[in-house]
Amino acid sequence: MKRSSPKEFAEKTHREAVLWIRAAWTLPFVCLAGLFFVHFIGWEHWYEKALVVGATVFFAVSTYWWWWAVFKILNIAEILNRTVENFESVKKELNKFKNDIKKK
Repeated sequence: MKRSSPKEFAEKTHREAVLWIRAAWTLPFVCLAGLFFVHFIGWEHWYEKALVVGATVFFAVSTYWWWWAVFKILNIAEILNRTVENFESVKKELNKFKNDIKKK
């Protein structure tokens, strides 16, 4: 798996989060509108099928979102860990530099 830069990761995560936000605002209303339409037209057999399809899609999307969120949190933790390691390395180098300056 190719490791992206923190900036690329942040931009990609932002784009993905915007898509999830749009889906969270739009899809439930579209589903409810479809169910109301089918119910008021009088297609009871279609209404029951639409409920099953809606519940299945809801479950699938919520499961996919859960895994997306877990992997994003894991990636953020890895980036933070690399950042801490880099700061510790910089701190060691600055201490070496400080000690070298004191010797001269």
